[in-house]
Amino acid sequence: GLAWEHAGGGREEEPSWSKPAALVLVLLAVACWVSEIMVSKVVMATPADAEKNKGGARLVYDQPYAVMWLGHSIQMFIGFGLGTLIDTVFSERLPPPRGRKRRRGGYRDAVLRPKPLYLARAGVMSTLSITCGALWFISIPLTSAVVNTVLYQTSCVWCFIMSVLVLGEKVTVIKSASTLMTFTGVAMIGKWPCIDGDGYLSSANGSGVTL
Repeated sequence: GLAWEHAGGGREEEPSWSKPAALVLVLLAVACWVSEIMVSKVVMATPADAEKNKGGARLVYDQPYAVMWLGHSIQMFIGFGLGTLIDTVFSERLPPPRGRKRRRGGYRDAVLRPKPLYLARAGVMSTLSITCGALWFISIPLTSAVVNTVLYQTSCVWCFIMSVLVLGEKVTVIKSASTLMTFTGVAMIGKWPCIDGDGYLSSANGSGVTL
């Protein structure tokens, strides 16, 4: 404790590589997002779409829902993972983390002590996760691949809204502005004329708007 106070003056310094690493992660997330949109457009394309889009992808996959299921079936395991984390208690020799002023413990230092109704709670969480995935599958034929992917990626916004309502998350100007920008971007992409246009140039414009 004395060494910490002497070295940090009451506050830990962030590593010099933290901000560049955060920027790299953001760029990687954007690249994955755009790649997912392009792959979805190819996978969900029909023969008519392939013929219509002369300059774009011509591959027509005959099992699009199989790929989509493999990419989103992980929901059934999320509930049990959440239940495990909720019912995980830190061992007595290592206190739980309490912000930057204390040593952050990891779940490798924790012990699992199943509580009553653990299986029931985990089952409920899994059911909710599967329901969300099923609703997404239902929405696929109702939207284009681009718009559907964009709407799916707004889950982080809804997570923020639920955190405010349920967990008392603090609302700041930056968080509110980012949420508003997300919904504005979704509205622009959904109404942008080039999304339903023809040819490679229209596809490139749509990808640029998405990016």
